[in-house]
Amino acid sequence: MGAKNAGSNVAELKRPSRRLSSLDTREARQLADLHGVLDDLIRVVARCTMLMSDNLSAEAREALWESIVITYYRCFTSGRTGREAGWKVEPGHLALLRDKDRATHERLAKERSRRVANRTVRTFDVLTGFEDIDVDGVAIPGIAVVRRAAPFVDPAATEELALALIELLEPIYRLEHGKLLKALQQSRPA
Repeated sequence: MGAKNAGSNVAELKRPSRRLSSLDTREARQLADLHGVLDDLIRVVARCTMLMSDNLSAEAREALWESIVITYYRCFTSGRTGREAGWKVEPGHLALLRDKDRATHERLAKERSRRVANRTVRTFDVLTGFEDIDVDGVAIPGIAVVRRAAPFVDPAATEELALALIELLEPIYRLEHGKLLKALQQSRPA
């Protein structure tokens, strides 16, 4: 499932010899959730690589960065409610990462709150010093409200963090896959 060969899995699939059916068991849902988390992290890596290119406009860079932050943090929510919450990256997983990766995660948390989840006044500057504007004989000081472009968390560090999480989660994915196969084998009539 690694980030480098993620797209090759589709080409390797062969036409099924019989009708496919959806598997709706707890194990299957957990495996699908974990697969979704890994897929999101692979997307983060790809988008970080794109962001590090020099041929993007400022607007495209900002949109791409916001999509990176949103996609990264989707890995920390289960997407399901009720008795059986879906699989997600837990704080215990982060504890296993290097200090610098955890620091990047913390900076991304601030980015999510500051730039993506909220539109705060701090991201806009009100500038004065422009020529006064005459409104019905009254001189109004000229002002402008401009959006301040805040620097991104280092995309290379974000890419490293996503790759570290992929490396951490792939053995868990293989374990969950094995559990599902075992459950399927046990459920088949002899």
